[in-house]
Amino acid sequence: MEKNFLRFRQCSKKAKGTRGSNIIKKIATVLLFVTILSSLVIPMETVNASTITYGDLNGNWTVDSVDLAIMKKFLLGTTDTINKTAADVNGDTSIDSIDFSLMKQFLLGNIIEFPVRYKYVTTSPGSIIHVNEHEPFEISLREGGFVGLSYSYTVSDKMAIALLSKESFNFYPNTFDTPIQTVWTFTALKAGKYTLLFSDPHSETIQCEIYVSTTPGSIITANVNEPFNISLEENGTTGYSWFYTISEENATNLISLERFLFSDAEGSPTQTVWTFQALKPGKYTFSYNYCRSWEPNIDPIKTVQCELYIR
Repeated sequence: MEKNFLRFRQCSKKAKGTRGSNIIKKIATVLLFVTILSSLVIPMETVNASTITYGDLNGNWTVDSVDLAIMKKFLLGTTDTINKTAADVNGDTSIDSIDFSLMKQFLLGNIIEFPVRYKYVTTSPGSIIHVNEHEPFEISLREGGFVGLSYSYTVSDKMAIALLSKESFNFYPNTFDTPIQTVWTFTALKAGKYTLLFSDPHSETIQCEIYVSTTPGSIITANVNEPFNISLEENGTTGYSWFYTISEENATNLISLERFLFSDAEGSPTQTVWTFQALKPGKYTFSYNYCRSWEPNIDPIKTVQCELYIR
């Protein structure tokens, strides 16, 4: 009887160990699944956003007598520790007695906003933005405030436009749920035409067209069979157009040529986008000449040359 009891205890321990091991494995599997799922839903906009409240010089989200004292010390030269962006409340890029006077008027209740807000121009729906490759550009929108609704964005080609920074600016301190101005700074990575679409939970949308031009000396890299763009601004109504040559014709194949009109106005320029397919590994040179349409490559008034590396 005693032997049977001991044998039963040993079997029970093994069973508990097996059940415990299985439970641990199940928990680990669930955690792994959650981790993978979390990584899939992380938004593309990973740049840290910051908010600057104008007049708030000590970073406590309010404007009070302490901030005025800090401003006074800075003007007297007894301190150089100051948030220079927040202190420039009139937006003239300098910190002086005018900013001090405006902060004093604000604390006295004579004004409820700072003039710096006129420095920020809100991007209009349907805006057309011209930028060169690897150049930064900004989109500036008015949002609902600290507890209001904010915009999110999508881009027609995630590999063409990258977000560098996102900053928000509050011009109405010490007031609950005031509007703020948010500025997104992007950089253009690839030549071509792209669309940035901003939307909020109320389904309001702001669409901007981004025209990215190829610059002289650009270096383009592409894999074999991969498409790439060259994009330049031109105006056919002037009688001039772009004509190109490549150091080896068999290295690429022209897939498409598109011209995008900037506006319906007569004589409006266009953005011309050539889409090529890379065919042959090596280093090649594209030469674009802006010439009279009836005399290709003769007496160009502009020349753009870029290097192509096909891997």
